[in-house]
Amino acid sequence: MILLPERSMKSVFVVNRPLGVCVFLLGLMLGLILSASPTMAAQTSNPLPNAGFEDGITSWNIGEGGSKVVTEAARTGKLGLRVSNDGTKGRGSNATSASLSLTPGQEYTLRFWARSNSTSAGVYINYLNEKNRRVYDPNIKSGSPMIRIKHDDNQWHEYTFTATAPELAKKVQIWVHTFSTANCVIDLDDFVMAGFPADVQVKAPRPYKAPNKPKPIDWDNIPKPDKPINIVLKLDDLFVKGNQPTPRWLRVVEYIDSKQIKATMGMLTEGIATASPEYCQWVKDHLAKGNWEIWFHGWDHQTYTGPDGKKHNEFEGRSYDQQMKRLADSQRLAYEKFGFHFTSFGPPGGVGTPSQDATTHKVMIDDPYITTWIYPTAIDELGKQTNQQGDIVILDRVWGVGIEPTVGAADFEAFVRGYIRNVQKRDYFTLQGHPQMWNDHRFEQFTRIVEFLIDQGANFVLPSAYAKTLR
Repeated sequence: MILLPERSMKSVFVVNRPLGVCVFLLGLMLGLILSASPTMAAQTSNPLPNAGFEDGITSWNIGEGGSKVVTEAARTGKLGLRVSNDGTKGRGSNATSASLSLTPGQEYTLRFWARSNSTSAGVYINYLNEKNRRVYDPNIKSGSPMIRIKHDDNQWHEYTFTATAPELAKKVQIWVHTFSTANCVIDLDDFVMAGFPADVQVKAPRPYKAPNKPKPIDWDNIPKPDKPINIVLKLDDLFVKGNQPTPRWLRVVEYIDSKQIKATMGMLTEGIATASPEYCQWVKDHLAKGNWEIWFHGWDHQTYTGPDGKKHNEFEGRSYDQQMKRLADSQRLAYEKFGFHFTSFGPPGGVGTPSQDATTHKVMIDDPYITTWIYPTAIDELGKQTNQQGDIVILDRVWGVGIEPTVGAADFEAFVRGYIRNVQKRDYFTLQGHPQMWNDHRFEQFTRIVEFLIDQGANFVLPSAYAKTLR
């Protein structure tokens, strides 16, 4: 006798029946079992544990920034995931799921529901290898799939995404992330990962561990350096578009001018050929003031897929002729439209590979105008060799001292901590920032950094002019 789970207080018995009838009844029983046990069916079709957050934060790494599981975020059931950011969280707000095993070439589908007041967040797919290191998809610009939250009407919307695992991928996990400068509240619920075999391996992420809080800064006893520190304000990503830079850029430029200090703008040159007369005049007017230097930051800041199938930054992995063409075309256009040649260079980043290589060094040495290289890292062996060669001065970077601990997130206190630790060891700092990414809070953090440096007696310098003093 086989006793079925039953929904109507009835039992079904199988006794002596022909084989065909028994097979039919067994199939019927299986269907009844699955329909009577939705949990069993869900485990087969959706291996992602705690996909609806009914078990709180179990099987998720939740806690960084403004991530939490709350009743207000539920679409179905009692709980859902809420990620929020007020524009002050340098790393955004994040949540990471358990990982699921998969094989290269395996197709799978991610589905979920989201409700948001902003489009400043995304649900990312992270691929991992057998050592839990990131694997990047060469067919995707950023290296990882991302489903951007595209509705800001505070209504629930379903999102569906189908992808194929790249070569070397052994695991996949979901990463929910708000952008660092976002101001948003986003609710998510009812995740589904489909297309996985019954023997899929599931591994929970490491539990979230809050970072240790740094010691309070003794604001009344911050020492001043023995001699004034030289500061290069390296402001990145000035696009040539429209009749003038964007309002965020203009706000920063006007602030710098009001403080009567020197700063730089890293220009991306692809748009110079079609620059409007108004934009050209804006550039000429600001160069004429004498407190600005515009340097070469790249042609388009775009990553590309190399012959090795990996993503590379603009000035890394390309041939000498390819890199030289980007620089030579930029020099020609800058002179034709603005009346100057670039004398400083700072390569663009974008993905985890280096921003430059040995070929870049040769290109910059061979260019007749470049005299200064605003290095994106601490100086390396190639940089030392270029410095010794004598045609170019490299101004390197101290990682612990910067406007932005993470890209786009200007942070006054983080800067001051790094400054205190390093100021007596250096003659200069190059401070990188991205004005287009600064919301009101980040802009205010930048102004506090500048005013702190002014109070410290810092000497704001232009890279080309300062480099001449180091020859």
